[in-house]
Amino acid sequence: MKYALFVVALVFLLGVTLYAKDDPAPARLTVQFVPVEKDVKLEVVDWGGSGRPLIFLAALSADAHEFDWFAPKFTGKYHAYGITRRGFGASSSPASGYSADRLGDDVLAVIDALKLNRPVLVGHSMAGEELSSVGSRHPERVAGLIYLEAAYAYYNSSHGDLLIDSFELRRNLEQLLPGKGRPDQKRLTEELLQAVTQLEKDLLERRKELQDQPDIPRPSADWKPPVIPVAIPGILAGVQRYTRIPSASAAGAGRKVFMRGRVAVDNGGGPSGTG
Repeated sequence: MKYALFVVALVFLLGVTLYAKDDPAPARLTVQFVPVEKDVKLEVVDWGGSGRPLIFLAALSADAHEFDWFAPKFTGKYHAYGITRRGFGASSSPASGYSADRLGDDVLAVIDALKLNRPVLVGHSMAGEELSSVGSRHPERVAGLIYLEAAYAYYNSSHGDLLIDSFELRRNLEQLLPGKGRPDQKRLTEELLQAVTQLEKDLLERRKELQDQPDIPRPSADWKPPVIPVAIPGILAGVQRYTRIPSASAAGAGRKVFMRGRVAVDNGGGPSGTG
């Protein structure tokens, strides 16, 4: 019960204070740079505190300092950290390494470097991708996952996801190119047919969402798209489908805990619930 109340309080405080920039800056804050692979270091913010580690992961294009006015509110019961993902803020910006699982591995590398014991991961927006990656592959490494209006928390095939499904179709179509073809062409063909069907459903749903929006005029001939960091297209292209998170505590019994909503899976000793 207390964990469910923690989640309610967390989500409430997010809406009230996450962007309250007129608050004074936190008094306790240290920064270090942790290597996660060759020539790649991530900025790690430490807001102090005691108790189980609570690691905050920021939205796309943001850095760990997104939580400077929020994370310190939990230092009475938790030790609060924040990680700035590669490609943003003060962290390294390599040309590659932005797939969902690579970003998840970066989080695990920081956990290992700081010798943290089964932290709770808190992800805002795009950081849901890292949470789902870590939780689906290494549930024994975390005590809980908290999704704050986060993307890619759970892929439901009955609803689909336009971005994930379009990139999945693109990757499969590339397997038809000469020199890149998979040996199992029969299976690939079936997968492509299913992917096209799913994408059609996604597009029809998207059309419903857009039908009440006003038409936007075509851009002029001299219009140029804005310059965006290399990390953003890399992250978008690297999204993956995560459909369930195994429960580490139930691994021996073979039971699975399925994610429902935006806050999911507690493996003992951390906040959990559904949203």
